[in-house]
Amino acid sequence: MAGISGLACDSVHGSESALDFSNNSTNFAYITDTTPRPLPSNDTINVSVYNLTDVFSGVSADIVLLDVDGNNVSLIQNAIDSGNITGELIPLTPDAKYLSTVDDKILENVSSYWTYSKENLRRLLVYLAVELDRRADLKVEQPLRTSILLVVLPNADTISGIVDELGEYGIDCRFANLTALSMVGRNEMYAQYVIDEIENFNGDIIFEYVADRQYSLYKNAIENASNRGVKALGIGGFSSQQMYAYNVNNSSTILKKLFSRSSKSPGYWRTVLPENLKRMFIYIAWTVDERADLEEYVKPTMVVPPSALYHPDGPSCTYMNDSYDHLFLSWDDFFDWYVDSGHYNPEGKWIGIVMYYRDYQEGKLYTEDAMIRMLEDDGYNAVACYVPWRHPITQFFINNTSRVDAIISFNFFGANGPWELLDECDVPVLKAISLSYQTYDEWENNPHGLHGLAITWKVDQPEMDGVICPIATEARITEDDYMRYPINDRLRRILGQAEAYANLRHVPNSEKRVAIIYFNHPPGKHDIGASYLNLFESLENVLNALNSSGYDVKPMNSTELQNTILIYGRNVGSWAPGELEELADRVILLDASLYERWFSELPQEVQDEVINVWGQPPGDMMVVERDGRKYIVIPAIQLGNVLLAPQPARGWEEDLDRLYHDLTIPPPHQYIAFYLWLQKSPDDGGFGAHAVVHMGRHGTLEWLPGKMVCLNETSYPDLLLGNIPDIYPYIVDGGGEGIQAKRRGYATLISHLTPPIAQSGLYGELQNLKYNLERYQHYKEIGYAEGMNQTRQSIIEVASDMHLGEELNLTLTNETFEDDVERIVEYIENIASETIPYGTHTLGVGPSEEKAVMFIETMYTTELMNLSYTLLNISEVSGLEGLENRSKAENMTKWLAEEIVNCSTFGQFKNSVEQKTNQSIDDEILNNTINNIFENCKETLTLLNASGELENLIQALDGRYVPPSEQGDPVQNPAVLPTGRNFYGFNSKKVPDPTTWEIGKKLADQMLVDYYKEHGYFPEKIAVTMWSVETMRHYGVMESMVLRLLGVEPDFRYSRGAFRKVGNDRVIVTPLDELTVEINGSIV
Repeated sequence: MAGISGLACDSVHGSESALDFSNNSTNFAYITDTTPRPLPSNDTINVSVYNLTDVFSGVSADIVLLDVDGNNVSLIQNAIDSGNITGELIPLTPDAKYLSTVDDKILENVSSYWTYSKENLRRLLVYLAVELDRRADLKVEQPLRTSILLVVLPNADTISGIVDELGEYGIDCRFANLTALSMVGRNEMYAQYVIDEIENFNGDIIFEYVADRQYSLYKNAIENASNRGVKALGIGGFSSQQMYAYNVNNSSTILKKLFSRSSKSPGYWRTVLPENLKRMFIYIAWTVDERADLEEYVKPTMVVPPSALYHPDGPSCTYMNDSYDHLFLSWDDFFDWYVDSGHYNPEGKWIGIVMYYRDYQEGKLYTEDAMIRMLEDDGYNAVACYVPWRHPITQFFINNTSRVDAIISFNFFGANGPWELLDECDVPVLKAISLSYQTYDEWENNPHGLHGLAITWKVDQPEMDGVICPIATEARITEDDYMRYPINDRLRRILGQAEAYANLRHVPNSEKRVAIIYFNHPPGKHDIGASYLNLFESLENVLNALNSSGYDVKPMNSTELQNTILIYGRNVGSWAPGELEELADRVILLDASLYERWFSELPQEVQDEVINVWGQPPGDMMVVERDGRKYIVIPAIQLGNVLLAPQPARGWEEDLDRLYHDLTIPPPHQYIAFYLWLQKSPDDGGFGAHAVVHMGRHGTLEWLPGKMVCLNETSYPDLLLGNIPDIYPYIVDGGGEGIQAKRRGYATLISHLTPPIAQSGLYGELQNLKYNLERYQHYKEIGYAEGMNQTRQSIIEVASDMHLGEELNLTLTNETFEDDVERIVEYIENIASETIPYGTHTLGVGPSEEKAVMFIETMYTTELMNLSYTLLNISEVSGLEGLENRSKAENMTKWLAEEIVNCSTFGQFKNSVEQKTNQSIDDEILNNTINNIFENCKETLTLLNASGELENLIQALDGRYVPPSEQGDPVQNPAVLPTGRNFYGFNSKKVPDPTTWEIGKKLADQMLVDYYKEHGYFPEKIAVTMWSVETMRHYGVMESMVLRLLGVEPDFRYSRGAFRKVGNDRVIVTPLDELTVEINGSIV
């Protein structure tokens, strides 16, 4: 037990044998405005307790103890000034310190005694009697205190919040450099700071709870401390759970009490409520430091309800003999209270909030509380809950049907799913993001927004569950602040989106106003459409689907739509003022003065940016004058409550392609006016859209200036979309750009089928170049330097092999790379836009006849070619010799694909094959092969049925959940079928890829070299910890390293020279002569 430096503990004033104890007495007055602490009295030390009402009646004693706070201190001051309190004044609180009549050194010592321990309180009275009343008959004793060094990272925030309270029990906890502890995982050089703290610690107890790797760094220092007599106990790495204790009696029982994972008898550490961790440290002091004075404060561990509903105004509930504030254990209990307490709005929709289960325990609920208050102020009913990690977040929200109309979830990783359960609840799930690696200012000042380390587990993985709208909702104010506080304007955005989705479930379809936005880039009649989507036929199908679902809309056929859009629904460039004047007489005109009012309500920073580039509102683009007033032209076609309109022009600079993706130039006034008009209610002069539908890849909203992920209020996509739900039919192989729409445009994607491949766009080196460019951008966003370096080198090499430098008049080097890479991207996009697959896709219409045959032929090329060789009884031979055989097999493959499409049963197909080849198929193996191919192809044709595209579009507009899917070319990744789902970006079939394989090889080889140099031999066994987050972040670098260490390599599959996928059913054994490393100039 630690004592007070400089305090005499074993001496008394005068000689004990010469004193008459019976006549010695010290009177204490204890004035308190709270529950009195148990100060003991006896014949020689008398304590009288007073409350605030007593002090003006007169308080006189040898020593007066002042246990008062806040405004009550001034009352004591008045009583002192009026002579009603006399004696030596000892303040026991910081607020009352200025009333002290004793030396600061005495106050410092008093603070060490002043705890809840009765023994310490007794010793305090003795110390003061000796020090101030010159009681030579008494012996001063050190206060009982326990010092604990925390080598702990999990729960550090919660522990920090109870350090002061633990001091009230005589327990002094401090971290072994918390900053260094938190940084070691990223850079092990920080471990030395922690080790220094351990080596210099001469207190009572070291308590450890860190990850396995960190423990291995601190282990020797902890053992050395135990050799000095320091008591130590810990987990030995929280993955391995190798519990240990040094210099501790009854250690096995104590360790079990601390760390047991039993659900029936969990250890203290399993519940991270501040109250429970306080109990844990009291238990440690009582048992490990043998503090018998704390025995009356030792309590069993709290067992928090594993799942519960929460409301900040709710009463407490009892669970396992402990009380838990604001929790309800069942929906019925919550609902009864919600109604009886007056919170319930019978007309209001329900919004569910899923809290991270530990936030309740740690008391980090400022944001959830604010959300609940704001929702209820808006007239909605709010219900929050938490569930065990990876348990269904819908646990309280389903009772045959959903009890809520939308869900906002704070969960991360893959803890929101599986998606099948979310599909059962069938409401949108929005992602509230807590900023983990950034303070509020760091996030605001970061042009990328969310820290790259958090994107994988806070955005990527939730998207795989079908979660939408990733919005930053809370952040720490400073690095040292362990609490997170709501970002109010971001709360308003995520709540606004949730409320809008909830409204879609209740507003009758006949009353819903939907804006369907298509792309007209650049302005004019000739560039209206979407990437590989038959726009006019797709619009016809969408209007028919809306009409069938009860929307107030006038259907039109594709020809009528095309003619009408070309006349009324197109942007007009500055080069055609006559056309603009003619158009203005037929479409919507927005009064410029109304727009100017809306514009003035935007953040000042945005106003300044727009005016600096485009001038004062309303600007010059799409502006006409009528009767001396200016109007902004909105070339929209209103068909009942459904609006068809082109997305406004991004600008009319010469370099239109660069402007299309430019993230620095703000949109012009007409662009801003259009989206604000969609947001504003009809009463305020706007359209009042309940939802927007952006038709096909891709628009410009998601490419406007602002943060990349987790936008702020000055990010233009967030500002212009506002709270309008964005439903976005998008080509299923548009992964990179579609993810932009999800994250920057808050889009619920509705994947649509690609056209079949006849003569496709980028192949061979061009495809590899595009793939590496996308990967380089990903590594750049997350700050992964090794990936950037390796990928940059691959791009430079491919560009050199293709002689792009000569064609684009540039010299691509590491130094010029950042300046020139945009020109290469534009080059790739231009080539891709000139290369068109076979036709276009019509939304909601699956391929038939020729297109169906083409899909089967390309998706089953290998299987059908092999079968063709067998049926024709010819061999596959390479080179010139095999050209004729290959031609025959290709013709047979096409015929087989046609027959599969045309035949309804296997019997018909088999009979047709026998007639074609003039043979009877009696061989069982061949028969089974043909049957398997036929059945697989027929299943694929069923999946190619695109009806889900329209069904899920309508479902999204009904405020329902859209299931997730992978993205990619259906030929390369059939898992994207059926279409009509909300695709995400990660594709496990491309992990690892050729680039990450090279990085992983390099890491493995370097690790072996380093080990050899240090030990003189190679390791016999190597353990590697794998994290799914790292797999998604680095696309399989660690997996590649493991494969290299095993002496095998991935089976990369290519199509037309381009990387397609990695085989998951086999690996390739690396020849021994290639398993070498260079050490000190020699090959080993």
